[in-house]
Amino acid sequence: MHRFLPTSSILLPTLSRIHGSLSAYSLLHTAYFLLCLVLVSCGGLRIERSIIVRPGDVLTYGGNNQRTADYDSSIPDSLVEYWEKDLSAGMGSGSPLLLDSMVVGGSLRGELYAINIRTGKLVGSVRLDDATPGSPAIDANVVVLPMSGGNESMEAYNLNDGRTVWRKKYEDVEMSPLLIAKRVYFGTIAGSIYCIERISGDVVWKYELPDNRRFNGFHALPAANDSLLFFGCDDGSLYALRISDGALRWNTPVGGPIVGGTALMGDDVVATTLPGSVIAINPATGAIRWTSSTGSALYAPPAVCGDTVVVGGIDGIMHAIDGRDGKEIWKTNLDGPVNAGAAIAGGKVFVGTLKKIFFALSLADGHIIFSKELDGRVKSPAVVGYERVFVTTDEFTLFCFGKAAR
Repeated sequence: MHRFLPTSSILLPTLSRIHGSLSAYSLLHTAYFLLCLVLVSCGGLRIERSIIVRPGDVLTYGGNNQRTADYDSSIPDSLVEYWEKDLSAGMGSGSPLLLDSMVVGGSLRGELYAINIRTGKLVGSVRLDDATPGSPAIDANVVVLPMSGGNESMEAYNLNDGRTVWRKKYEDVEMSPLLIAKRVYFGTIAGSIYCIERISGDVVWKYELPDNRRFNGFHALPAANDSLLFFGCDDGSLYALRISDGALRWNTPVGGPIVGGTALMGDDVVATTLPGSVIAINPATGAIRWTSSTGSALYAPPAVCGDTVVVGGIDGIMHAIDGRDGKEIWKTNLDGPVNAGAAIAGGKVFVGTLKKIFFALSLADGHIIFSKELDGRVKSPAVVGYERVFVTTDEFTLFCFGKAAR
């Protein structure tokens, strides 16, 4: 159930202070403005204007269904902190999203929030039922959130109405869903992949792992091209399903569980494995084109820019790999375990570590351009847009970085 705070104790004293200096007409309009402000900022999340998807908005993890995490935004070498915001809860494996000059995300406390990109002030928040462990997916004014550990699996929330469109129970979802042509695609930790209608939440098709006696499931970030979905599984295989009907096209064993995820790189699908391999696979046939070993466990999904694949390991080493042949381009020691995926923008790689340091590296050669100690460990990927970089920590803080003033 959504929880709203009482407004009278906030609104009435404010009106009393300004009563003497305002006409009755002005007082009425001020009262209406303050009431809307309190309802939105403190007790709920309702945007009482048309929401416009703008250039640079990020409506799904990685910026697209290919999950490249390659953002079209200009970011200078010199960065300063613009603001920080206490979210009162941590985030999971997903990044915040960007919509119409707002940072939008879900938390592990089951809260959906929207924050003004320019000021860092809360636009509104609403408490949902269950934890949101991945990034939501946004369709104009509707946010579709994955859920785990409670009564529901997915929820669609209308930002303009301030109401739940639907809330459904499938199985626990611990990944960032895909949203393609008004349908939502996601895997569950019980070993099923669903296609549901965005409008209603009704199931279109469902794929279940055959003979899943070991209770393998899907945790890793999925990706998609025009016709196929790609899901990495705990059972050590990459699955390709037809988008239209969920028919299995192929599944390829990759030598270990895929807990990070996948991304599309040109004509190939790239996956990271828990034992430490980066693998490029032909999406049409499932044949492995090349395998590159990093020598360390990989919990993070790959980020892709052109022919370059970037991923960080639990040993603190960032790797850039040539997507044409799997050979290493560079590696950089960040002196701290990397748990989350990287973000790429403007020729730079943005990534944080479990030693509470946030970095910007040169995509060309891996040298460190910028580093900043934060208040907590970075377990979630950054997102880039509006010439800003946004990253959260496990101390429940959202940071915004931008260019230094001249």
